[in-house]
Amino acid sequence: KGLMWWEDWVRRREVVLSLVYCLAAADLGLVIASLGPCLLALEDQTGASPNAFTVVFTVRSLGYLCGAFAGGVLLDWFPKRGNGLLAGSLALAAVATALVPVTSSLWAVASLVSFQGIAMGVVDTTGNCLIIYVWEDAVAPWMQSMHAAFGVGAFFSPLAIRWAMAWSPRDSYAAAFWSFSAAMALTAIALSVFPTPESSRSSAPPTGVREEEEDGQCKAAEPRERDQLGWWGLVPRDLTIVALAAAILGLYVGAETGFGGYVLFYAHRRLGFSQAKGQYLTGVFWGSLAAGRILAIPLSLRLAPAHQLYADLLVSTVAMAGIVMLWRYRGVLWFCTGLFGLGMASVYPTVMSFVEEFINVTGRISSTLVVGAAIGEMVIPLVLGLATSVWPPAFPLLLLLTLVGCSAATAALHFSGTTAPKYLRVKTQDADSVVAATATGNTEPSELELAESPL
Repeated sequence: KGLMWWEDWVRRREVVLSLVYCLAAADLGLVIASLGPCLLALEDQTGASPNAFTVVFTVRSLGYLCGAFAGGVLLDWFPKRGNGLLAGSLALAAVATALVPVTSSLWAVASLVSFQGIAMGVVDTTGNCLIIYVWEDAVAPWMQSMHAAFGVGAFFSPLAIRWAMAWSPRDSYAAAFWSFSAAMALTAIALSVFPTPESSRSSAPPTGVREEEEDGQCKAAEPRERDQLGWWGLVPRDLTIVALAAAILGLYVGAETGFGGYVLFYAHRRLGFSQAKGQYLTGVFWGSLAAGRILAIPLSLRLAPAHQLYADLLVSTVAMAGIVMLWRYRGVLWFCTGLFGLGMASVYPTVMSFVEEFINVTGRISSTLVVGAAIGEMVIPLVLGLATSVWPPAFPLLLLLTLVGCSAATAALHFSGTTAPKYLRVKTQDADSVVAATATGNTEPSELELAESPL
């Protein structure tokens, strides 16, 4: 009984820690979605033109890129300080967010959001890695939950800004930003209570052997293959998987951030939307994205990551094609915005779970994936902003091309991953288990399997 009580207490602690990681992801969503809804207000605040203001999105994405790279490296260097790293990053983002409403210079705002970007990059990298450390192979529903929390935060961000501006006598968004700052500070305090979960895997190049799958048998890697192991601790074949996954995340995050940041500007320039209606349209996108991520939690228990990913990209592509072809109708824009959010909802967490099927995701690999996402977040919104300010129809057309590229990279990842040793080994073990269960006549899950189930 003592052992059972101890195991139950440990599991409850893991659940509570995972919920705190979800709060950190919600804070990330609040900040990520905050620039687009107050874009016009920030232009008035700083006196900058729409073209000049694209620099703010760019420097935030550049900071995100640096933070994403640094986060994985620091987590590998200091594996027992992961929660402290996460808490410190949230504190930095809280200070930068609180100062944005009281700054009147474009370059001062750009500097503050660059610190936001650095902090968010660290939070993204370490959060995705630490949740894997907690649950390992049972991470899929928890990864979806954490990214659903991001969607919830991103949904409330434009609404909070709209309400703050409506209640303020000077049409100011300051109250919303200060509430975001307070939420991040409270999450940072909560994180400092918990010890960092320990990882059962290492990102350093292995000193022993690397297992390969050949005709169902595991064998030791040749010494020259071990010499090829690089900074990630992977052979070139597995580096292809990491590179393709990083490309998918870059295209996806660039499209997500670009749409959320500039859909107000597109609707205002092409269809004459007011600032208030544009903010609610932005809220529809982030709200549908949050709903889609919540829906993806039970789906992740029933669908393979590959099937879920293809379905997401199909829905997103159809929605964006609708905006391109039926752009004259405001109702179509509202509907397709919601449908686009639903389709885009679970791409990021599903890609992370998809990669985990093929290779072990370590701090450095997680950092590489988030760096890929940060590059897309830096480049694609910049191109969208400049193109939309010159020719508004370019907005949905460029997004449609981005989704086509994302689908092609997903197909390439699926093809490359099915030859990975980890994937082949798991499939072989699953087949052996089915054969053994059939031979013994036992097709029900064992008590051990039920106990190890994440839910």
